[in-house]
Amino acid sequence: MDDLRNLNMVLKDIAIVLRVYTDIIGSYHKARDNHGILYNVKGTLVFDFYEINTRIVAEPGNIVYIPKGQEYIITKSGDNEGYIIDFSTDSPVFDQPFVIKARYREAYLKSFIEAEKAWRRKNSGFALKAKACFYEIMYYLQKDILSDYLPDAKMKIIAPALDYISKNYYKEVICVSYLSNLCHISETYFRKLFNSLLGTQPIRYINELKIARAKELLISGRYNVLQTAESCGYSDISLFSREFKRRVGVAPSQYMKEN
Repeated sequence: MDDLRNLNMVLKDIAIVLRVYTDIIGSYHKARDNHGILYNVKGTLVFDFYEINTRIVAEPGNIVYIPKGQEYIITKSGDNEGYIIDFSTDSPVFDQPFVIKARYREAYLKSFIEAEKAWRRKNSGFALKAKACFYEIMYYLQKDILSDYLPDAKMKIIAPALDYISKNYYKEVICVSYLSNLCHISETYFRKLFNSLLGTQPIRYINELKIARAKELLISGRYNVLQTAESCGYSDISLFSREFKRRVGVAPSQYMKEN
C-alpha cells in the first residue's frame, strides 16, 4: 500500500504553488518533474493520460492527484479556476492519477488559498507556510481516502462499465441500466459507486468524453460541425450544438474559428 494512503508520506520540497485560470491551463503536459495536487474550483477538466490509457474528469470541488513522470493532455469546458501544488517526496506514493470528490471543500480551499498567497508574496517563512498548508491538505485528503473514496476493490466493480464506455461512448447511446448490468449491481448502487469514485455521474462523464472528442475533431480541421456531431454519437446537430455551447461556452462553429 502506498504512503499517500498509509498516512506516512514525508514532504521533501514544494516546487511551486499556483492559482490557475482558463488561459494558463496548458493543453499538453510533458513528463512531470514533480507530483501534483490540484483543487478544481470552477469548470470541468478532462485529463487524458495516454501512456496508461486513463481518463479523469474533474468537476468543481474535486481533488486531482497527478504522479511524477506522467504525460497528459487537459481539455477544458468553459471558464476554469483552480489551485495546484507541485511537490517532491522520497516516500513511495501512489503511481496512478486519481480524482476524489472532496468532502471538506471549505478546508481544502482555505489551505490552497493560503499556500498560494504565501508562495506568491515570498515573505519571510513563506516556504514553511506553504508546507504547513500542504500537510493540512494531505490531512483532509487522507480523511477522504480512508472514508472509502478510492478503494481498489470498488473500482474493480465498475471496471467493466468504464471499459465499455471508453470503447463505445461515441458510437451509441449508453444507458446507465445497461452499465449497471455489466457490473452485476443495481442501478442505484452503480450510480452511487460511480459518483464516489470518479466525482461525477455516469451520463455527465460520458457527455464530457463526447465533448472532449468533439473539440479534438473540430481543431483537426478535417471535420465540419455536422460530421463532428455524428462522429461523437449525436444524431441531432441542434442538440450537439446546445450541449457543446453549454459546456465549452461557445458554439462549435465559433470554437473552430478561434482554434
